[in-house]
Formats: sequence, structure tokens, C-alpha cells
Amino acid sequence: MEGLITTTSSNGVSIKEGPRGNYFHLIYNDDGKIVFLSEGNVAIGTTANYYCATTQEEIQAVIDTNILYFDDTSEISDECVANFFSEN
Repeated sequence: MEGLITTTSSNGVSIKEGPRGNYFHLIYNDDGKIVFLSEGNVAIGTTANYYCATTQEEIQAVIDTNILYFDDTSEISDECVANFFSEN
């Protein structure tokens, strides 16, 4: 189930905020680089592209559709690396 992301505006900047609850949180920039990917009950607010979901399948679809990648500057949990980017 996709998490409902609310958008507010402050000084002309759109800020996307995720719901509370145990979700996968995926934040990525316009170039397709993952900024943050983790699962948990955290509060997130960002100006970047943001997707929030309860299932791995939904997050995997967003990663595949947008051809997202990560590097050593990405904040991504070890569990998410194994779940979404492992070739096994």
C-alpha cells in the first residue's frame, strides 16, 4: 500500500512529508540517484522526489521504472541494499 505523502509550500518551496507508520521511504534526485532508502517508522520531509510504500514490490517498481541507482553518498540501509540491489 502506497503511503499518503502530503505536500505543503513554504516560501515558494514544495515540501513533501510522509505518514507515520512502518513504511519503506525512498527519496531520489532528478538524476535518478537514491538519496535515502530505508524501512521504518520515521518522519520524513523533503523537497526531492519521494515515494513511500508498505511493500517491497511497490518500491522495486519505482526503482525499476525510474532506473534509480545509489553510490557511496546515498543513505541506504544494508537491508535495503540486499533486498533491492542484490543479484541473488
